[in-house]
Amino acid sequence: MDEPVRLSYTIHSCSGYTSTFQPHHILTDNPSDQSSRWTALNTKQPTAAAAAASSPASSSSASNNSLSATNPHADDRANTNGGAAAAGARPSTSGSKRSRDIQYITLELEQPAIVTAIGFGKYHKVHPCNLHEFSVYGGMSSDLSCMEPLLHAGLKNDSQPEQFKLPTDAAAPPGKPSAVLPSKFIRIDALTPHTQNYNVSIWHVWLMGLTNDIDAALVAYDTVRVFPRSCVAQRPGSDRIAPCPQYRSATTTHLVLSHLRRSALLPTFQSLLNSIPPSVASLFEHPLLSQLHDTIVVRGDFVGAERLLEEAKTQDLFQEWTPGGGKGVSVVRWERLNDVQYSNLPPQPRARAGHQMVRIGRKLLLFGGFDGKEDLADLWTAELPSPEEDMPILSWRLIDSGEEEGKLDGASSTDRRLWPRKRSCHQMAVDEREGWVYMLGSRVTREDEEAFAERKAQQAGGNAENGDAMEVEHHGEGNGFSSWDGKSVYASDFWRYKFVGTDKGKWELISEDTATQGGPKLLFDHQMFLHSESQRLFVFGGRIQPPDEEDALEDRYSGLYCFDIVENKWSHLFGDPTSNDTFRAERLLGRIGHSMFFDAHSHTLYILGGQRGDAYLADLWAIKFVAPNAADLDLDEPASGASDDTSFWRAGAVIAGVSTATPVTTIGNPTLSTRSPTILQVMQKNDDVSLPSPLDGSVGPSPSFTHRTTIDPTTREWTTMTGLVKYHQARKETPSNEVWTYTTTNGPSKWGKLEQRGEKPPPRFAASVVYDPLRKEHYLFGGNPFKGTEERLGDLWRGRVFHPCPDEALRMARFLVRKQRFTEMCQTRPTLIALQYLQDSIGQVVDHTDEDEASAFRACMIAVLSAPPRNNCEVDMNVENDPSAASPTNSTTTSVDENPVVLGGELYTKRHELFENLLGFVPASEAQPKEDLKDVATQMKRDRM
Repeated sequence: MDEPVRLSYTIHSCSGYTSTFQPHHILTDNPSDQSSRWTALNTKQPTAAAAAASSPASSSSASNNSLSATNPHADDRANTNGGAAAAGARPSTSGSKRSRDIQYITLELEQPAIVTAIGFGKYHKVHPCNLHEFSVYGGMSSDLSCMEPLLHAGLKNDSQPEQFKLPTDAAAPPGKPSAVLPSKFIRIDALTPHTQNYNVSIWHVWLMGLTNDIDAALVAYDTVRVFPRSCVAQRPGSDRIAPCPQYRSATTTHLVLSHLRRSALLPTFQSLLNSIPPSVASLFEHPLLSQLHDTIVVRGDFVGAERLLEEAKTQDLFQEWTPGGGKGVSVVRWERLNDVQYSNLPPQPRARAGHQMVRIGRKLLLFGGFDGKEDLADLWTAELPSPEEDMPILSWRLIDSGEEEGKLDGASSTDRRLWPRKRSCHQMAVDEREGWVYMLGSRVTREDEEAFAERKAQQAGGNAENGDAMEVEHHGEGNGFSSWDGKSVYASDFWRYKFVGTDKGKWELISEDTATQGGPKLLFDHQMFLHSESQRLFVFGGRIQPPDEEDALEDRYSGLYCFDIVENKWSHLFGDPTSNDTFRAERLLGRIGHSMFFDAHSHTLYILGGQRGDAYLADLWAIKFVAPNAADLDLDEPASGASDDTSFWRAGAVIAGVSTATPVTTIGNPTLSTRSPTILQVMQKNDDVSLPSPLDGSVGPSPSFTHRTTIDPTTREWTTMTGLVKYHQARKETPSNEVWTYTTTNGPSKWGKLEQRGEKPPPRFAASVVYDPLRKEHYLFGGNPFKGTEERLGDLWRGRVFHPCPDEALRMARFLVRKQRFTEMCQTRPTLIALQYLQDSIGQVVDHTDEDEASAFRACMIAVLSAPPRNNCEVDMNVENDPSAASPTNSTTTSVDENPVVLGGELYTKRHELFENLLGFVPASEAQPKEDLKDVATQMKRDRM
């Protein structure tokens, strides 16, 4: 296949321009010239178009790496008082009325081409006018209504050029190959700048594409059968349409057909359907849906309708009812495990926040936290149920209270066994292979400093009287500080606990202060991950205690550290960028209260959100490691809306090359290939997941502090439970209990907010969440309700996520069918028979945890109350006790084809409404258009105004 080449183009038209920033400036790439750009009018102004003659773009990209601030031009500020003429715009020569609120520029290629990519050059410094959100359309006509939507994405506010891939194929009917998509015109809608109240600017645009064999491509594209926009499955590259005339003709015909059937003009509908070309008629709807309309709307055969729905499931018409498929709702159902309704509960951990709970095998391990008054050092464990068990509660067992009493381990009162001091805001990581649990960090307050100073003074006095130093005592007391820490309250002690295997139940102090051994200073609200295969522990972020006195900033944040467990050695991989660092916008900033989790499939460590200073973050970063087999490394995993070529993995962010570490020769240790996960590159996948996705407009969780994210090792699905949230434009933070998922299957990866049904945990932050991949369940314990008091939570919840599936779609469709049948039954059958049908047939397909379905089920009683008096008669339930087995004509009113008057009546309208509701369960490409012809006529009338 030929390689794409840079395409030459001219400026066809634009919505207008400001001052001297004319559209032809984007043809050349001059990043050091502030005037070398097109600047659009403010979006609040009426739009004018400008036609500008220009020459083909041919210059190459160049950029300056400096990211210092820019003084904007005087005309960059949005002028909402002046008209189009004040900005130097000319009368409109093209465009539609819908463009009044959209700033756009249309490029005309020298010759039709298959456009494969679009790129944007930028100014050599960050600029408030830089384009942020944009859309791209393409086609053989400059008319927007005949163009194809190609891309919706966003640019970063930096100096680095960015390139985006564009779809190159047009959809085709089943059984026919898809045709490539040629374009003569490319339109860019400049939606928002990076800074509000500034006009949006584009500095340079280049296009990549194929021009060879374009004549054959045009012929192939012209023969693609028509796909109306409303009847195209929402898949990347599948929402292309045929040339404009054919599209308009077929769409109009389909709209007329659906209007005739909706209006009960069935003879006219059938006559038109038989007279149009088969290529257009076959695309109106799936044959099974035509049968469904005749069965349920015309003949009132509800039993037959359910059989057709089962057949629809068999034929994969419910294919979109899957995670990320676009239909249905993902739901999380919670169950409280330590509710007061259970009597004789075993001992439970007290309420707390800032604790750590981890899973190792089939057990939970809980340590420490803050109960509102003091830090804790107690250690608890609980057994997780097997996949076959259904345990209503979780039995906790106290391993040790962490108090001083009862902790003597030898003959002498000075010989005490090792035990970590009391702490909160620490982190724990599990080595599944060796059975160790590692712990690092603690939060130190001013009260802690004062208590430590007093303790140290008492210790010094005692030592002077005894004449000798006290024995090292690895045991916390008082405010949680151990007397072994004789140097500083800020010593970063590093521990591990043997939970499985030999020496089970043993605490081991790895280091009294990691900062003295090349590791991090004392941290809190950081994150840790342990890679068992390579025996490496990674620590990222957290607030450094105490902050450096020489630093003017009150907050200091840690970078990324790695601890080699086998070599007992720390490595500092990178630090926290400062304001003077080059590529600061491209660097991973230190933070607290973030999520960090590892995807073993792609060998990638992800970091999401957190807090830095007063800012709440919602950015997503990926850190790639060398795979055990380098050939398995997927370096081309793209971010949403970005190019998937290797240039996207910014060269300026490369941390290290291939590892040169020597292998450990001890028998039983892993080989070099599995022991040395070297960081390859750091990439920002998304600067704010809470903003609309460039691909599909979906949004993720709001910026959050101490949110918790888990990943399923099989499905690679992320689940995020929000903590302390600061919504956009909000001044105050608030605790949240939202649950989000990020799916990576069935199309582009995207976020989705889960619906929580039934009882759910109250909002909180600083809680602990553990995921059980065997049972696909989450366990949530404790947290801070943020009520401004000492109250902490001690509730334990178990949650499970349920995704849409074809069986769920069939159940919901059956509920709609049976509800309509019951409504008609109340008018034609004895009331007792109808009530029996309500209880037996409808009740078994209702999800009572869904408030909407439960409400609709209760509303069925309205039909009973409106039943004719003649139906309130006695019946022999032994003779006629199975209404579901009754014939369709006996269980409802007569079929509509037996009474032509009914065709325009209320019964037909209700049944057709049911039919259209059922169409919502199948792909749009298989059903009649959702649009109503009457609405289209109304819109046309508005456009003429």
